[in-house]
Amino acid sequence: MKEMNLLPKECLDVREQKKKRKLYIGGVTTFIFLLMVTYGGMFYMNYKLNKDIININSEIQELQAFKEIQSQVIFDKEILQRRKSILRKLEVESKDHYAFFVALKNTVPDEITLESISHPTGNHYNLTAKATKPDKIADFMINLAKIKGVKDVMLDHVQYGESMGEEKRQSTSKFSINFTYQFGGDHNESK
Repeated sequence: MKEMNLLPKECLDVREQKKKRKLYIGGVTTFIFLLMVTYGGMFYMNYKLNKDIININSEIQELQAFKEIQSQVIFDKEILQRRKSILRKLEVESKDHYAFFVALKNTVPDEITLESISHPTGNHYNLTAKATKPDKIADFMINLAKIKGVKDVMLDHVQYGESMGEEKRQSTSKFSINFTYQFGGDHNESK
C-alpha cells in the first residue's frame, strides 16, 4: 500500500522550513553564546592581568623609592666618612695657638722686640724681630726650640744696623727666624 499524504505540499514545505529555521536559530544562538563566553573569559583574563600589572608597578615604585633612599644613605655615609676623616685630620693637626704664644712670650729676652709672626703654609712659621744685643738672638733661638711642638728653628737672615736714640747711639739688628710648629708634637722624641 501506498502511503498517501492528504496535506497540501505547501504545508509540508512550511514544516521543513520551520525545522531548518529552528536549526539555524539554534546554531546562531549557540555561536553567540560561545562568543559571549569567550569574551567574558578574555575580559576576566584582561582584568586579572591589569590588576597584576598595577600591583607589580606599585612594587616597582616602592623598590625605586627604596633604592633612592638607599643611594641617599650611601651618599650621606660617604659625606659622614669624609667629615670624620677631616675631623681626625684636624685633631691630629690642631694647634693650640694660645699656649704657643704664652710659651713664646716667656722665651723672648728683654733685648728682643718681636715685629711680626707669619704663617705662610702648613706648619711653617716666620718670625721677624729686632735685637739690641745680637748675641741674644742665639739665646732666643735655643729657647724657641724648647717650646713643645716647635722644630727646625733656623735663622733666615740678620741685618746689622744702627739707629739713633734720643740720648745715645744704639746698635739694633733686625733678624728673621723660620720654624715649624705642630701642636702635640714633642721635638725631643725625634732627637
